[in-house]
Amino acid sequence: MRENPWIRFMLASYLLDAQITSFDILNNKLPEQALLLSSGMMVPLHGAGQTIVETHFLPEAEVMRRYGKLTGKVVYVARDPRTVVLNSVRDLHVSEAKRTEFVKDFIAHGGPGLFIENGSGTWLQNVQQWTYPAVVGQYFPEVEVLTVRYEDMVDDAVAILRRIVEFLDLADGGEGRVERAVENGSIERFNTIRQAERTRGASSLRATLVARPIGQKEDEPSWSELGAEADAAYRQWLQEDEEFRLCVQHLGYEACSAE
Repeated sequence: MRENPWIRFMLASYLLDAQITSFDILNNKLPEQALLLSSGMMVPLHGAGQTIVETHFLPEAEVMRRYGKLTGKVVYVARDPRTVVLNSVRDLHVSEAKRTEFVKDFIAHGGPGLFIENGSGTWLQNVQQWTYPAVVGQYFPEVEVLTVRYEDMVDDAVAILRRIVEFLDLADGGEGRVERAVENGSIERFNTIRQAERTRGASSLRATLVARPIGQKEDEPSWSELGAEADAAYRQWLQEDEEFRLCVQHLGYEACSAE
């Protein structure tokens, strides 16, 4: 499963058919690859049944190579590149005075340098390597990919989660299980557990992963607040980089608002 912590939380709630009360429970049920690696562990290669893991790494990454023939399905969560810019501004605590400069640097490199160096690649690389069949098939020859948009999950979590569990051949949980998972795995509950993790103290890596609430708008910049210069730089990116523009259009984002 290509990373999105809230959707992982919701899917784990479906698998358990119960409320998740800690990140230990979440990570045991549906682990995150970076956390496994930080603990000196690998994704299990052989075991009974299906193993579902969240990752942010590109398929070409060295840590992914051993899973090539063992990976059957991927759920890729796409996001509007403007939303990725806004999240980066927030996550990296970019000051208001430096936001335009940050956006231009993001565009010049296709993403924040820290994320690229950590194995996520640029926005374009990430989308292409995970969702273009001819590309992802080079690394996972038997894989099927379901691409869902984060924004669609926000609009109709029940419908998107149902698509995910059906795609993963998990849709045998009985009537109402998807709806219960959406309630048990809500953004509000996810953020409550994140705050509890911060309060009780977490390891440095874990604290980084749980520090930022999601789905909240208070005190966060909107795309319009980044200013006309940043917006013009993005529009120029779309105009001048045909590969990027076609990828954005393929996902249906060019006309979407990132407010």
